[in-house]
Amino acid sequence: MIAAWMLGSTVFAVLLCVAAFAIERVLRMTSRATRTPWVVALVLAIVWPLMAPLVLAPQLRTASNAALILPASEVSPAAMIAAQLPSQSVIWEQRAATLLLVAWFLFSAFMLVRLLMAARVLARVTRTAKQVHVDGESVLVTESLGPAVIGLWTPRVAVPEWFLQLDESLRAMVLRHEREHCNSRDPQLVWLASLAVVVMPWNVGVWFLSRRLRLALEIDCDARTLRREVDANKYSQLLLLIAQRQSSYPLVSMLAESTSHLSRRITAMQMRPLRKPVVRVVLFTAIAAGAIAVACSPRVASDLTGPGAKPVSATAVKMEAERMAPGNVYFEAQVERPVAQAPGSSGPKYPAELKAQAVEGRVLAMFVVNEDGLAEIATLKVLSASNPAFEQSVKDALPTMRFTAAEIGGRKVKQLVQQPFAFAVNGTQAGAVSPVIMKTTPAAESKLAAERGTGAITLKPGSTVQREGVTKLVTRKPQPHVAGQPYFESQVETPVGLAASWKGPEYPADLRAKRVEGTVLAMFVVNDDGLADMSTFKVLKSAEPAFEASVRAAVAAGRFTPALIGGVAVKQLVQQPFAFSLSR
Repeated sequence: MIAAWMLGSTVFAVLLCVAAFAIERVLRMTSRATRTPWVVALVLAIVWPLMAPLVLAPQLRTASNAALILPASEVSPAAMIAAQLPSQSVIWEQRAATLLLVAWFLFSAFMLVRLLMAARVLARVTRTAKQVHVDGESVLVTESLGPAVIGLWTPRVAVPEWFLQLDESLRAMVLRHEREHCNSRDPQLVWLASLAVVVMPWNVGVWFLSRRLRLALEIDCDARTLRREVDANKYSQLLLLIAQRQSSYPLVSMLAESTSHLSRRITAMQMRPLRKPVVRVVLFTAIAAGAIAVACSPRVASDLTGPGAKPVSATAVKMEAERMAPGNVYFEAQVERPVAQAPGSSGPKYPAELKAQAVEGRVLAMFVVNEDGLAEIATLKVLSASNPAFEQSVKDALPTMRFTAAEIGGRKVKQLVQQPFAFAVNGTQAGAVSPVIMKTTPAAESKLAAERGTGAITLKPGSTVQREGVTKLVTRKPQPHVAGQPYFESQVETPVGLAASWKGPEYPADLRAKRVEGTVLAMFVVNDDGLADMSTFKVLKSAEPAFEASVRAAVAAGRFTPALIGGVAVKQLVQQPFAFSLSR
């Protein structure tokens, strides 16, 4: 956001102020010119924040050779909703950014107009000034401007009419000072300081750098003037005299431009080089190095990557990868209102031969429910079934079943449903049997384990399962895990992870060259040996066939760390988004 970039630019400029101040102290203690650190700091404070989005962003967003793996469990509902439907906070942030940009433009426009008006005043003064020779020096005599240097490319010394009444020795000191300004090209630096404030008028660091640069110009000029055997006390008195009669102009180097700077300039004149400045030099050098190090730190650099080029965090990548689009498929934990069976919709029929024998069982199926409340039959996959007849019954019933579609922000979306169907004895009617659709939550599933061969739910002996008015007494003993049984992520203690050797899907070269991004939503079972069971591999959503092929190849060749229950490796059903993103 623009506010973060502006704050980062300000912090960067303030750190440069600290570094420039420390370096100035070192230079002053060794009797050297002090303008250089302020010039460099001011240029960096303006140029680097404007260049950082172009220089840093490509490095932080380099196209990856492998797709980014996004654990589905880490994509929170809040992040998904924020990515899909702009929240009120996001809207306010956008409005605030717009207001900041408008305020910046207006402020800069005001400062630019002010600068142009000052330039116009100087041009008028120059046209009306009289060129005369004073003490062998060609100067411009004005009504009130000066002593000063005016002109950007061809600097000229300008003096007021009252200057001609000064003693010749005083006039010589003044002319010598202004000549030093001309020889050092100080007018260009004065314009640089003024333009920097126009570019970033909101940056307090830039204001301070600009002001300190102008002070450094005067201190350096004073030092060069005093080297020509000028009495420092007499020169200081001259500055005080001129300050009382001088008019202020913003775009010129004036002998006593700022009365607030006079005390610093006079103090600088009285300073003598230290005999043993080593300790102070080391101290201020360390301060400068520390400030520069902080200014170049990744934290400051991350804010300087610009209003629209901020480094993409993991959360931002997840949100971008799962941004709402027609046909997106969501998990139950990602929607505000999950899929539910519509009232009056009939479920699977109990197979007659099993019904006669009162055989119970369970089918664990997975399928996508569309926005219209109908199951997408092409996505149906039976994960486990205690009996082929039960499985067939579910397959026959699913096309006619109706559901209430999942919703995010009041909008209907597709949802991947993991649905157990329990064919159980109805405890409320002796001898009766009926299929029951069993609704479970992640919290409940984490307490349940699938039972060997039947898929029925196992609880502690004597407990009951209540599902849609049907109560079933459980008499079987619990088992911590079942060999060969696939589990959901919420049912295992340690979910599937990526092995150290995992390289990820290759980014298709042609799509990377075209800067095409996309997401593949895949589903597959990872066996207890850490290898994917490719017979269970299914792509639920794919942006490009090339992305899908890359994911399929990577999953088949890759290794995973298997899921664990009680320290024992088990199979787990993985629902995995693979984001092919250039913003990584």
